[in-house]
Amino acid sequence: MQIWSRIQRIVTQLKEKCLSLIKTPDPLQGLIDQLKDTNQMDDLYQDINKKLDELQLESEEKSEIKIEENQISQVNEDYEIAIKQVYLILTKKQKEFYKLISESDYKKVLTALKTQQYYRLKPLVWLNDEIINNFTKLLDFDNGTVILNSYQFDLLIKADDIKFKRIASRAKINQNTKYILAPFNQNNVHWYTFQIDFEQYVVTIYDSMTRSNYPQLFHEILELAQRIKFHEYELRVGYCPQQRNTHDCGVFTLKNIWILSKYPKAKLKSYYDQSTIFYDRIQICHSLLQQKI
Repeated sequence: MQIWSRIQRIVTQLKEKCLSLIKTPDPLQGLIDQLKDTNQMDDLYQDINKKLDELQLESEEKSEIKIEENQISQVNEDYEIAIKQVYLILTKKQKEFYKLISESDYKKVLTALKTQQYYRLKPLVWLNDEIINNFTKLLDFDNGTVILNSYQFDLLIKADDIKFKRIASRAKINQNTKYILAPFNQNNVHWYTFQIDFEQYVVTIYDSMTRSNYPQLFHEILELAQRIKFHEYELRVGYCPQQRNTHDCGVFTLKNIWILSKYPKAKLKSYYDQSTIFYDRIQICHSLLQQKI
């Protein structure tokens, strides 16, 4: 109701402005002035349409938020369906990366999802750097794998030799590093995972919306790999589960990094898929609240 009141108020104001421009034709003013008035009215008409479009978009966004909140509220009442039953149908291999969250912990997660810190883990919301990096900090299997955060890759690519050594040292990259894993955000619209294998000299990109090639990204990762260990590298596009929407790339990226950090040669498709992604969002939030995997 408030939105339509605003629409009516704006339309009324613009209508009054339009009417104020309608004058009795004055032959002395000439045709140019009359055309000028007509152009002003046309501009105001465009303003009306623009305002209406903005208000309609605002209304749609609020409706989407309302739908998301309703989904969270509904899931809160369906613990058995949303969590327990999903867990029970997981395979033994999948259960290695899923814990059965208790109903009380589930309620804590649902409360956290309503806060500014964790709301991006709700369904239909993109993950940001903060969520991505805070979760990857919790992953450490002490197996020669280094996980970069979403900023370090960019810094390393642009760094001169002195800065490169300093950043690499802080990230604990050295000649004993077997693998590097990192999330990569392309133009703030899509998350990828990349892996550098220094044992087999392979660079792999894992993308939950797989394309045929990644020339620029491969070029940058290859440059990074060769600055650490100069060698010829094979370039691959790895197989991984594919998302069925535009919102879950960050969750898929975190899942890929989690699995590959423990099993660098893992076949990712056997560990999860789109059907478990809501559970993944809940589990990521639960891990961040507990500060452990």
